[in-house]
Order: sequence, then C-alpha cells, then structure tokens
Amino acid sequence: MRVRVVELKRRTSSAEIETIARFVLTHEDEPVRIMGTQPNGKAVAQHLVENGIPGPNDRMLELADGLKFLIYLHEAFRGSRLWATQVTEMDMDDTDLVRE
Repeated sequence: MRVRVVELKRRTSSAEIETIARFVLTHEDEPVRIMGTQPNGKAVAQHLVENGIPGPNDRMLELADGLKFLIYLHEAFRGSRLWATQVTEMDMDDTDLVRE
C-alpha cells in the first residue's frame, strides 16, 4: 500500500543530514501519524506541531487535517538546520508504522 509522507530532517553539527521523524497519512479520512526515525524523534516532532502549524487564511492546521497538514509542513519548517520535505509517496512497509 502506498501512503503519503513528509520527512522532518535536520543537519547535525558535523553537517550530516538525518531524518528524525516521518509524518504519514495512511488514509484520506484519518489524521496524520508521526513516526520517529531517531531516538526521541517522535517526541520532537510532536512537540513542534502540538499547537498546530500555520495554514491558509491564518488558520492553524492540526494532524486531523490530513493531506492539507502534510502540504503545509514544508512551509512551516524551512530552515537550514531543520526542515520538512515536500509530500512524497512511500510503501507502507517502509514507513516503520507497521512496527508501532
């Protein structure tokens, strides 16, 4: 099964790029799920979005907003040390959600 994914990435102090979490949309009618790919990655990602992220028309988007939330993650996190990728598709088995 293919799912939509946004990865939260960071640049380490040694300039390496690592994925710390994935935001995964498994079904259009379900909220986005967060999966950590590094120690504490899920907790960091949850903390960053716990109050929502800016969306269109000054509206705050939450995990329950599904695809719209995923799309605006890239706009909300665009720094040189921490950023969110644009929405991509991935096989469900590769997201590690099957291990949660």
